[in-house]
Amino acid sequence: MHSEARFRNVFIHSALLRLHSGHLLLHSERNPPLRSLLIIAPTGIYAGRVKKGIDLVIGRETEVEETKVRVILVAGENWIQSEPYKAKFVDKLKDYVLATWKEKGKLDITCDCTVLPVDREEYLTGWLLKQLSDFFESSPREAEVFVDLTSAPKEWQLAAMNVVNFFPRVEAYYVKPSYERQPKDYDQEEIDDEGHPKLETVRTGEPRQPLPHWIEPMDRGEPNLQFLLFKAIFRLAKSMAAEKKLDLDKVLVPIEEERGLEEYKSVLPEKLRKDQKFVDYSRLRKSISKYLTSVEPFRLFEVKAKSVRMTLRAVMLGQALFKDP
Repeated sequence: MHSEARFRNVFIHSALLRLHSGHLLLHSERNPPLRSLLIIAPTGIYAGRVKKGIDLVIGRETEVEETKVRVILVAGENWIQSEPYKAKFVDKLKDYVLATWKEKGKLDITCDCTVLPVDREEYLTGWLLKQLSDFFESSPREAEVFVDLTSAPKEWQLAAMNVVNFFPRVEAYYVKPSYERQPKDYDQEEIDDEGHPKLETVRTGEPRQPLPHWIEPMDRGEPNLQFLLFKAIFRLAKSMAAEKKLDLDKVLVPIEEERGLEEYKSVLPEKLRKDQKFVDYSRLRKSISKYLTSVEPFRLFEVKAKSVRMTLRAVMLGQALFKDP
C-alpha cells in the first residue's frame, strides 16, 4: 500500500474511533457541539486532495448523533457531459463520502452533486450567497460552512473570496499537494500559452468586513436598515421587472426618487416611519446614498444617478433572503 493511502486509512480509522467515542479531532472542547455542517467542494482533477479535505473537515468538526452534515460536490457544466469525468471524479467521490462517513462513520450525512458554470465568477458568487443564506436561515446557531478551493478554477476562488465577507461562520480552505512541481514538469505548450487578450481585474484595495447588516433583519433587537433597504430595492425591482418584462438584474430601481423612497418607508417598522430622518426625503436620500456607498466594494449594486441596479449576485442573494410568503 502506498504511504499516502496508508496515511488516509489510518486517519479515517482514527477519526471514526473519535467520532464514536464522542470526541472531535481538534475541537473536543467545543461547547455546544456543531449541529450543522455544510461543505462545498468543486470536483476537478485533484480528486485525492479534494477527498482529503472533506475527510479532514468532517473528522475535525463533527460528532455522531450531534452533527448533521451536507456535502455539495460542484461539477463544471463544460466537463459533466464527459462520462469518464463524471464516473471517475464526481460519482466516485460521492460514493466514497457516503461509504466512509454514512455507512462506516454512522453520521447523518448527505452528499449531492450540482452542475455549475465554473468559469463565471458573478454567477458563482450569487449561487454561493444563496446557498449559504438558505443554510444559515434553516440551521441552528452552531452551524458552519467550509468552501474548498483545492481543485477549482480562479473564478471559483474569487467567488469564494466575495462570499466569506458576508458571513462570519464560513471558512475557505485549500489542501496543498504533497509535492511541488518543478520547471521540467511543465510542457512547452503551457509555457508558451499567452492567455486571453483581456485583463481580468481581481480586486482593488478596499477594506472588507463581514456584512451581517445586509443579510440579517435584526441586530441585538434592532432592525438593520441596510437589510430593509435591500428588501425595498428587491421588491421594487420585482414589480418593475414584471411591468417591463425584464430580468431582475436589468432593472434600474429609482430608489432615491419618490417611488423608491415610499417603497423603502413601507418596509420600515411603524415607529421608524414617524422618525424625522425618514419623513424628510433629503435626509432619507443621504442615508440611502451612504449605505450604498459603503457596500460598493462587494458589487451588490450599480448606482446610476438616483437609481440602482442589482447585480446578478444581489438578485440571487435577494431571492434567498426575501422569499415570497
